[in-house]
Amino acid sequence: MSTVYTIVYKKARLFVDNTFGVYGYVLDGTGKKSGYCDVLSQLSEFMNKYNTEEYYCLKDVENKKTQWIQKDEDDFNFKSKSFYEVYNKLSNPYDAENIDMTTGLNIYVTDLAEGMAENKALAEAINSNIISGSNRSALLYCFLVKYQGLYSVDNDNVIHDGDDIQIHADISVNQKPVYVFVSGSTREIEAFYKEFNMANKINAAELDLQEQLVVLNRVSKTVKGGRIARFAAIMVVGDGNGHVGFGLGKAAEVPDAIRKGIEDAKKNMIKVSLAGSTIPHEIIGEYGAGKVLLKPAAPGTGIIAGGTVRTILALAGIKNIRAKCLRSSNPTNVVKATFEGLKALKTAEEIAELRGLSVEDVKA
Repeated sequence: MSTVYTIVYKKARLFVDNTFGVYGYVLDGTGKKSGYCDVLSQLSEFMNKYNTEEYYCLKDVENKKTQWIQKDEDDFNFKSKSFYEVYNKLSNPYDAENIDMTTGLNIYVTDLAEGMAENKALAEAINSNIISGSNRSALLYCFLVKYQGLYSVDNDNVIHDGDDIQIHADISVNQKPVYVFVSGSTREIEAFYKEFNMANKINAAELDLQEQLVVLNRVSKTVKGGRIARFAAIMVVGDGNGHVGFGLGKAAEVPDAIRKGIEDAKKNMIKVSLAGSTIPHEIIGEYGAGKVLLKPAAPGTGIIAGGTVRTILALAGIKNIRAKCLRSSNPTNVVKATFEGLKALKTAEEIAELRGLSVEDVKA
């Protein structure tokens, strides 16, 4: 009997403005994929953390209007020119029929190239959505990325070549903002913010990382036609010198799930404070029902811990430690609780700096 893997959050929706002018973000002027594609790739990977993922793009309808339609993840090719074949004005996802925007995490990507009236209506809808539900919050990101092409055209004068969209080659490469609106529960928004706060990201490409699979489960998603079986893999990567990260990957095949997990783990690296071959002090990490006790140990003790926790500690470069799971043995909660504990560790020097004291005073 297969085990159903439980994700912390239930539903996420990604709305991508695929009107004609947005294609100018896809290429950076040299033929390479731009920062816009990087942003959408990260958003797509974040969506995989959810039990139910829904992807929406626009399609033209009568009276020069558009409406949001749901697409399968495999058909959601935002790097393709054919994805941007919508020429009418952008619809407001918060006014979309049959979509309850007051539940789940909602991510909306657009260039806001519409008229003032449409953008004002969007702002009012977002504000109404946030204040209408209890414990709802929102984020707004603005990414300045390279842009090449037309971003404001009259619907009757769109440049076509059969079914192919033409971007003027003689328009110089420029920069243009793209906006990401996010609304959801306060807890979901906090998780999203941590994921996309790039200020303290560790560059995994500069590290010599080892990879280890800690959890592999078969998961299922119920759809209208039945159940779709997929695999969920939790991967841990580390350099054995204080840098470690974990990630979740979901895919129809095991190798793809592992690959996605590794990519996600490299984007969620943390720096662990060490005291020689152990940790500087005792700490308890908690996440959900998971609770993990970490205690420093003398040289020669080794890693005394269960399999999942042991893997994380070894890849972090900790050689002497005692660890114990105090509550839930759910591997997801155990992994996250272990990382919460490791993130909270601080050396005497770090504590002294935070308190404005000398190291001797802290150790006293």
